[in-house]
Amino acid sequence: MDPNNHFSFWTMLYPVITLLLGIISTMIVFWFKESLNRKTKIKLEKIKLYDKKRFDAYFNLYEFISKCYAMFPLEDPRRDFVYLIKEQYFPNVRKYLPYFRKDIRSTLKTIESQYDCLSNSDFQPKIPFDQFVRSNFLDILNTLNSEVEKIFDKWE
Repeated sequence: MDPNNHFSFWTMLYPVITLLLGIISTMIVFWFKESLNRKTKIKLEKIKLYDKKRFDAYFNLYEFISKCYAMFPLEDPRRDFVYLIKEQYFPNVRKYLPYFRKDIRSTLKTIESQYDCLSNSDFQPKIPFDQFVRSNFLDILNTLNSEVEKIFDKWE
């Protein structure tokens, strides 16, 4: 075996190995970068979707409050309250309950519990319905309205 051929073999093999290692490392880095970009894009889309649903939740709550204000004073409190809850609250606001802040959720649950007590005579409300409609309901609506407006003011 000629030593010159042996040297020529290794001289040709090193650049090929280096080229293959360069290609493989470039592919690995590119794959890693793309997977990070993909995860970042997915996170951004989730945030956008969450923010849209959250905005829809507060917008629907604001509409519900406006419709309640429009019906005040309630002519027939029991009938009008049931109408507001059945036709406005349940289809438009209730489905977004997880997107509201804790204090708003608890306030909405107070309204909902009054409705539950009206529709089921076995339940006793904390506050009698007539007193609730006369004094508490409007206060609750005012509180909710101011909270929603604060949230809309802070919205980015």
